[in-house]
Amino acid sequence: MEKMERLNSGVKGLDDKMQGGFVKGSVSLITGKTGTGKCITADTPIILSSGEIKTAKDIFDNFHTGNENEIWIQPDNLELPSLNPKTMKIESKKVKFLYRQKITENIIKIRTTSGREIEVTKVHPCVSLKNGKIIYKKSSEVKKGDFVAIPRRIKIGLVNDGGMPTMDMSSLTKFLALQIAEGDEWTKKSYYLRFSNKNEGMLKFYSDLSKELFDYEPKRYDQKDKTPALCIFSKEIIERLKSIGFEPRLFSRNKKIPDFIMKLPDEIVAEFLRTLFDCEASVSKKNSSIELSTSSYDIANKTAFLLLRFGIVGRIRKKRKYATNTQDKIKRSCFEIVISGGEQLRKFYENINFDIEYKKKNLEFCIRKNPGSNVDVIPDMGGLLREIREMLNIPATKMKEIGCKQAIYMYEWGKRNPTAKMLNKFISVFRKRLSSLNTKDVANKIRNLEMLASSDIF
Repeated sequence: MEKMERLNSGVKGLDDKMQGGFVKGSVSLITGKTGTGKCITADTPIILSSGEIKTAKDIFDNFHTGNENEIWIQPDNLELPSLNPKTMKIESKKVKFLYRQKITENIIKIRTTSGREIEVTKVHPCVSLKNGKIIYKKSSEVKKGDFVAIPRRIKIGLVNDGGMPTMDMSSLTKFLALQIAEGDEWTKKSYYLRFSNKNEGMLKFYSDLSKELFDYEPKRYDQKDKTPALCIFSKEIIERLKSIGFEPRLFSRNKKIPDFIMKLPDEIVAEFLRTLFDCEASVSKKNSSIELSTSSYDIANKTAFLLLRFGIVGRIRKKRKYATNTQDKIKRSCFEIVISGGEQLRKFYENINFDIEYKKKNLEFCIRKNPGSNVDVIPDMGGLLREIREMLNIPATKMKEIGCKQAIYMYEWGKRNPTAKMLNKFISVFRKRLSSLNTKDVANKIRNLEMLASSDIF
């Protein structure tokens, strides 16, 4: 048999897949579904099905063999949360391959009002909705004001890989939340952990946890015009914490949430978040919101991902403000996680809440004051809502469960986007009318509405 002469493709790794390159004299077509050519930057954080957050580069480097020419990898046992467009649910899916390449084109940065940012190539597909159906837009086609999907909730497939601490997990995560929120550490020449707080209850909480976990009673320091502090002088305790992924950091902007916390069950994560928010968050009765401020992007980013376990969308805002832990009047960059809207606040109250009584009461006030929500909406539904209403022959004046005629038209004209709760009200009205009819086409459209109302995105 005559050996076919092949030409180099010019793309590292592709020649191996094509058994040596393109066949000389032939026409080769490389195709793929929307999404197969999407590219993100190396420093993009990606959440794994285990709950851990790794950069794209770290994930690739973990699987590649060290061959610099290697750009195609078929990883073993790598799963990521992935959107199933047929159910609108986020499911854990096995990654088929990883791919990297150098590019010369300009990178596009997309930033949402929720504070999420991503840097992608021009052809990277962004998920959106049009008239109740999923569409994919190239990043180069996304305009200011467009809606792009982000997770509304993420369920984690818990994995015990043997890397979990052996200490009591509930007490340990609470202690770490206190240390991350209001603590600092020193590991040069001398070793200590310090926790500073004006609340006597929080100081006692920290001391009790230290005695329970480490059999160590912290030493208290009270100085004039300074916040009371508790100190743990123990290299051994610091080394134990380092062995489970806690990184002692002197400056608050360098603090991190240990990876193992991202893999814990929801009930333990809720305890961690409750303690963190008790220390760092405030409840604004004026704005009807919970606001947690931190100098660390890692803490802000991971906290936002942990909140998604409970269907809570925390918006990340970057601000410049005066630090509260110093007398120096210098503005520094910080990150705020903001939870607002009655439905989001209610989810926080039911799943996490506060232990500090006055914060809990302020949250209850905000929920009573602002029962609705304009944060978690489902976009571009107007045409589908109007189409179903007209197919069922329902006058807008007969939909008082939702509001007046003008309110119905506001949704249908796209002037207002429904929340999942409001969409369920439309569904209830449509279902009542449908029960007296036998229309398969309308029934399918209503099922599509139900799927969108319970979806894991937007």
